[in-house]
Amino acid sequence: MKNPYPHEKFSKAIYSMATSSATIQERIHNAYIDQIIYVKVEDMPESVRFQFSSLLDELKDASSLSDEKASEKACMILYIANAIESDYFGR
Repeated sequence: MKNPYPHEKFSKAIYSMATSSATIQERIHNAYIDQIIYVKVEDMPESVRFQFSSLLDELKDASSLSDEKASEKACMILYIANAIESDYFGR
């Protein structure tokens, strides 16, 4: 069976980003420190390991990102979450 942990963590991160009234930078920062940081690169689907590894480095300073860069990172989180879901559920 595939590891459910990345799916669980990214699902929670997406939910927190979608329901928060904070700025986009704060939403990303909170998703990172509350959920994403605990996922290991080796637990990710191979198709997104490189993107995930890069994202981890970029999210360390999420609170200082411009709105445009923060939106790009939010899109990357969604992209990775979709890849995890597809891999986990075999879609």
